[in-house]
Amino acid sequence: PERAVEEVTGHLTEQLEARAQALGLYDVQSRELYLESIAHANAELGQANSVLASQNRKLALRSTCFEILTHFHQRALPSASPAQLLACIGQAAYQFLQADKLVLFSQDPDQRAGEVLTFDAQASTQDSFLMRMPAYGGDQRVGRGDPQFIRPACPQLEWLMERVESFLGSRRCQFLPIMCGAEPIGGLVWQPAAGARNFAGNRDLALVSESWGMTIGIAQVREQQNVLTEALANSNRDLAALQQQLVRAKSLAQLGEMAAGAAHEMNNPLAVDCGRAQLLAS
Repeated sequence: PERAVEEVTGHLTEQLEARAQALGLYDVQSRELYLESIAHANAELGQANSVLASQNRKLALRSTCFEILTHFHQRALPSASPAQLLACIGQAAYQFLQADKLVLFSQDPDQRAGEVLTFDAQASTQDSFLMRMPAYGGDQRVGRGDPQFIRPACPQLEWLMERVESFLGSRRCQFLPIMCGAEPIGGLVWQPAAGARNFAGNRDLALVSESWGMTIGIAQVREQQNVLTEALANSNRDLAALQQQLVRAKSLAQLGEMAAGAAHEMNNPLAVDCGRAQLLAS
């Protein structure tokens, strides 16, 4: 092969020199022109290789996103509660984000309280607690088109960072909001492991975030519906009991009216008898 390359190179330089002379380029040396052509070709190949490598990384990350979503939806039961879904999301996100430590939280629709879960190095739930959460929308709101979908965990999460400071430590953390439509419904805070993927500027995570958020939102609506259904059932039971009490009270009232009428009917002849008896006695 090396000999064949040398033969081709020799013929190529001769052909280049002949073409240069035909075009009037007598001051161009065939060897120099050959080397310039090779250098230009190498530069174009390097640029094309860089573009392909970047596209391959994006495709690999996108494939990973779909794998994580598939794995999550296979594990998440349709009747799962928001707390159970949070546990599934935390385990999937821990592996996907390549985190050392991870904190996951969600807000209820009324934004009065939320659940916080922490995950240790074995991707198992270390702690779970409820806390009052301020809304972190408004000026801090992010959307699918935001190039900084992943951002540092401060300052909009100071209320959470103070609570989990002992768990996360002093290392810098990253924050990924969990979106349900255009509204934030929760979020992920994690410490990237050494050599973890760089997600900066990647918008495929918006798909993952919205899929998780939509699942949590549906579970919250279903839970609210169950609460309202139970409250309605309790109200119906109370109403039935009140109706029974009303029927009983009405029956007692009718019985009282009947007793009063009977007493009145009996009182009239007894009064006459009593009067006549008094007359006889006198």
